[in-house]
Formats: sequence, structure tokens, C-alpha cells
Amino acid sequence: MKRFQPGKWGRAYLVLFILCSQIFSVRSTRAAIGSPSFSDGNWEAKFSVTSVAPTDITTLEAVYSGDMDFISSGGELDGQWTLNGIGAYAGDISGTATFTGSGKIGGSSFDPAIKTSTFVVNLDIVVSGIAVSQSVDMGGGGSMSLTLLSATCNQVTADIVTPAMSGYQSAGIPATVTGSFVAIRVGDLSAEDATDYMKEAGDLIAEAEDLKQKTIKENGVDFEILNSLVTKAGNLSTALKQNLDCGQGGKKQFLTIITDVIADLATFALQNPHLFTTQELSRLAFVALQVGALGSGAANPQNAAELKAKFLQEFSDRLDDAQNNKSCSEATQILVSAGALGDAALKQQASDVAASVC
Repeated sequence: MKRFQPGKWGRAYLVLFILCSQIFSVRSTRAAIGSPSFSDGNWEAKFSVTSVAPTDITTLEAVYSGDMDFISSGGELDGQWTLNGIGAYAGDISGTATFTGSGKIGGSSFDPAIKTSTFVVNLDIVVSGIAVSQSVDMGGGGSMSLTLLSATCNQVTADIVTPAMSGYQSAGIPATVTGSFVAIRVGDLSAEDATDYMKEAGDLIAEAEDLKQKTIKENGVDFEILNSLVTKAGNLSTALKQNLDCGQGGKKQFLTIITDVIADLATFALQNPHLFTTQELSRLAFVALQVGALGSGAANPQNAAELKAKFLQEFSDRLDDAQNNKSCSEATQILVSAGALGDAALKQQASDVAASVC
């Protein structure tokens, strides 16, 4: 195996280094005390990252997935992670690459420290007309802080996208990155059930990431697929014990494997409202409530409040249009949505508009 040497292929290899090593290569800002945290117990996690990184030399489309296995005890974490991935290059650098990585998990229960021990890229590419087939050892020593987003007694989600973006941003590459991270306290499952559960969890995360990519590419949500994912997530959630005696203070919070994915889809829709009908936005709001991305039971109250505010603003704007256009169906749809979101003011406004135009 050859040790990576940036000067060997000049700029082409430099791009390869940047594109291949953005995972687990930087240290981000540490979380504040009081943030979401892992309760004591044995945990397993699944994560998935998809990236498209264009440069003037090449474009790398890569998909990574990985596993983590660790113990949370007395506010400290101890365990390991592994990663596998595949990428396709197009441009002056073309061909494929496979990625494998591993490392340690440490740090505190609210601020996991992810350290890289190995990261190897197996290349089968063409660089400036020269075929290259070899293994490139990126080495170890990199680390990052994984920012937790939401936590209940037995499930935790985290932001895997920000650290994955860091390498691209520092290199000035306008990459598109999506990803998901979900951890399960497998002590809440029997040993046999834990294996099956994590397999289904990994498959569901992959399906959810595929839906996010499909939504971005097609500028619309496939609700048939979305409903199927929500059903699968609900079925998985029922397998976990509702055990509140694990350091979370008995909080009545709800979280599913795809809660953050639903929040991402809703945010995408609200950032591009011209692509979605009022009925579609309403359906997204209801799904967000169903999986705990919205509502009083959301495991991340701040994110839930921000998402709710965006929904209410969009529905309010559309209510004005409904009144001006005398649209009974729009006003009625907004009335129902306002009720579901629990906003009395918008509900009353929608009721008044509906009464005047219907």
C-alpha cells in the first residue's frame, strides 16, 4: 500500500485528497452543557452521507454508510466506528473509488469525539489520460465533534452533514451534502432483536436518504414513498421499550429514525414554496407532527419551534392569497393546518376567511 503523497500527481491528487478525506477529518465547535445527550447504556448507531462535489477538474459523487458501537457510562463514551463507501469521478479525473475507514469514539455523552484510525481509498481511475489502480492510505489522526440534535431515553439523532461539509468548504468546493445519523440504545432490545433492529434501521436510513436525493432532484416529495417510510419508522419505534429511567428526567418526548429527514424535507419545501401546493405543505406538516419533528413532544423543541414558525408564515401568506382570490379550498386547507399546528390566531383568521369566501 502506498502512502499518500500530495506532490506526486500535483493538483489532481490534491483534489482526490480533499474529496476523499472530508469525513472525520476536522474538529468542529463543541456542544454546550445541557445539549441532547446519550443516556447510560450500550448504543449502536447507523449513519449515511451522500455528496456531490464538483470542481474544474472532476466531479465526485459519493455515498458513505457506517456503523458505531459504543458504551455511555457516567457521562463518557467509549467505542468504535467503521465506514464504507463508493464514489464515481467524472471529468479530467474519471473512474471509481471505494472507501473504508475506522476509528474510536470517545468524549462526553453530549459531545462525542470521533477519531480516525484508518482511512483507505482504493482507486481505479484515469488521471490526465493515465490509468491508476492503487490503494491510497489517508492515514489516521483526524477527529471531529459530532453535534447531537435530538435525544430521548433510547434514541439520538445527530448532525452528520456539517462535519462532512467542512473539508469541501475549506477547499472552496460547492458540494451538495445530505446525511442522517441515528443511534439506538440497544440495551432496550434483546440481543437477537438488536441485530434485526439495526439492520432494519440501516435500511430505513438508506431509503430515507434516497428520498431526500429524489426530492432535491425532482423538486417534489413522493408522498407514497414518504408514507411508507413513516409507517416503517413507526413500527420500529414500537419495538423499543418506553423506559424513562435512564437519566432523561422522565421527559415525554418522541423521536423516530426518520424525524430529522422529515424536518429536512419540510425545510426544503418551505425554502422552495413555489414548488409545493398548500395541500402538499399541509401533508408535510401533518407528517412532521406524526414523527416528532413538530409539536409539544418534539425531542428538539428549538428546531420544532423554528419549523412551526416557518409553516405558519407560509400558511399566513397563502391565506392572504386565498382571500384575494376567493379560494374556499385554500382557506379551508389552511384552517385545518392551523388547527393541527395549534395556532389559535391563524386558525381564527382562516375561519373568518373561509366564512367570507366559501
